[in-house]
Amino acid sequence: MAFRDVLKASVYVVMYARNVLFSRATETFLKNLADRVAENPQVKKYIKSNLRTWLINDYPDVKRIRKAGSQDPEWLHDALERGDDVYSLDLDDDEIEELITEWIYYLNTLSGDISRISIPQLKVKYENYVENKFKEDYRNGEEVAHSYSDGFTWKLVFGESALKREGELMNHCVGDYCSAVSKGGVKIYSLRDARNKPHVTLEVRPNGTLQQAKGNSNKAIKVDYVPYVIDFLRRMHIKVRDADPELLRSGILFTGKDYIDIRSMPPNYSIGGSLTLEDLNFPIHFPRGLTITSLRVNATPVTFDQGLTVDGLLWLSDIDRVELPANTTVYNLRITDVRSVSIQPGFHAEGIVRIVNAGSVELPPNMWVEEDLILRSSRISQLPEGLHVGGVLNIAGTQIQEIPSSVSYGKLIADKSFHNKTFGVNRKAEMNKIMEELDDFDAFDWKPL
Repeated sequence: MAFRDVLKASVYVVMYARNVLFSRATETFLKNLADRVAENPQVKKYIKSNLRTWLINDYPDVKRIRKAGSQDPEWLHDALERGDDVYSLDLDDDEIEELITEWIYYLNTLSGDISRISIPQLKVKYENYVENKFKEDYRNGEEVAHSYSDGFTWKLVFGESALKREGELMNHCVGDYCSAVSKGGVKIYSLRDARNKPHVTLEVRPNGTLQQAKGNSNKAIKVDYVPYVIDFLRRMHIKVRDADPELLRSGILFTGKDYIDIRSMPPNYSIGGSLTLEDLNFPIHFPRGLTITSLRVNATPVTFDQGLTVDGLLWLSDIDRVELPANTTVYNLRITDVRSVSIQPGFHAEGIVRIVNAGSVELPPNMWVEEDLILRSSRISQLPEGLHVGGVLNIAGTQIQEIPSSVSYGKLIADKSFHNKTFGVNRKAEMNKIMEELDDFDAFDWKPL
């Protein structure tokens, strides 16, 4: 039954009450209304009395209870033993809960005695309030595009005074867009709180493509408002470039199919294409089992959970600390200008691993690199047991003075001062030859592959 039909069928009677058991979720919803939404004692009392009575008496979507469980209240057992009709009530409907919440926000704006307002009367009053507010907004050069139960709204801003107000309160230049808006060259949307204060401004082109997404003073959008932005982009079918940098700086990633907050990605998530995160002012945690085509992170704090798979290049730079978790698989790995690098066991690279200018490097036993391992000018004094390098092992500019016998590699590049007591896999003659070839080698003249 549609909610409007629920209200049409409603008869407000307080003389008789059905035996109704509210679900735990419905009890929590009503408690949150009273504790978090109601702004004064009168509205709190209305929720506990008028609203609750209406749900008990008149809400039609209830189910007959025929047997009580061990966790059910004593009164339910007694009622069933007497043969009374008892019903369970679970709102379990986002649309209904959202509308009820909007009613409570409306009641917060009223003065005087509200105890005699029935729920059907409240419905009519609220609808008139919304209609009048829409008319008032339109006269002021604004139109509600979407509203939420917590009082937040998205407004289309088109009037000159409204655009100037948006620019002044948000400390950006949207007030200069009056001509472009009036000619249909751009649409401006503003996220407003319950007091009509703006927090996010979106610029959308006539073809429905997002051009700009700004927080106050052209800064990134605050994390509290990101869910509203993601919801609105989905709801309005606004077109966004994959990995749009304007949104990324606020933590919003468009994957080509959907929008996600990169601060709260689910486990085993897969991201197709390349992703670059640069100079973000908040930390990023990638979840367990993440799969991504390629990833570049620069000057942004980042952590990874185990089972990371990067099909192409994983490039990490200008970060304080990098720790690659257990069972990381990459094609190529590049780490530059990082203070501390730690790679956990189970690491496998199908291509080249390049760790350059790192403050300290810790590699795991049995690390496997199919092609080259380049540790040039990084602070590392020993190689792990069981290391396999299919191509060149470059330790120029490091503190490594010997190579364990369990380490295998194709070719070695090292400083002239390098000496090795155990060359591993019986390669003393080859080492002598390599050292002769490197007599004129200068580590600072080495060019990356």
